[in-house]
Amino acid sequence: MNRQEIKTLICIGSNCIASDLTSSLEIRFPSPVDNFSSFNIWKSHLLFSGKIKKSLFKEDYEVRPSTEFEKLNYYYFDRVFSFNHSFDIVHNDFENKKYQIGLLRRIKNFKKYCNLAKDADDLWFIYSLDNEDENIDNVFMKQIMDTLPDFCKERLICIGMRAKNQLFQKYFKYYLEFNESEYKWHDKNHAKKIIKRYEEQYGLKFNIPLGEGELND
Repeated sequence: MNRQEIKTLICIGSNCIASDLTSSLEIRFPSPVDNFSSFNIWKSHLLFSGKIKKSLFKEDYEVRPSTEFEKLNYYYFDRVFSFNHSFDIVHNDFENKKYQIGLLRRIKNFKKYCNLAKDADDLWFIYSLDNEDENIDNVFMKQIMDTLPDFCKERLICIGMRAKNQLFQKYFKYYLEFNESEYKWHDKNHAKKIIKRYEEQYGLKFNIPLGEGELND
């Protein structure tokens, strides 16, 4: 059986689990929302429409100091930046010009990635559920599906780790659930175990670069 190959994945939300997993495996295409917090799937229309640029750079945002708990346990930056569509930048200094330039470049590259993904079936997307996703009901999910382009809906890896919702199993082809307390950050071997479950259950093949001394399975 020929397995569907996945060359790269780009994150559409909603927390840093998806970007950490793909970065560990060296199959991540940098996304504007890598390491954003609470960028839930119903906000992904901002990415696909390009309105994320306006939300970040043309609209007012709020700033508050990070708590010691957030900095010690979740590696927050000294400040949290909260935007009008109820998502946050928590690991980076949004007001740093170099960071802003990088964000603008990623927004531009996200559009290029999507244009290529319309025809390239080895360019995929990834989404990690967050707590708010547990409140999505059937009616809301149907509305969300209407905002997603077909090439994303057909090739979206959904990770039920920080939160779980069986509606993702119903509406998307590639949804699996995991225990976040067992997740090992920045760990390639652990990331490979997670990806292997998708390969075994759904007949996928992630093109993970081999490290020194590694062999193909």
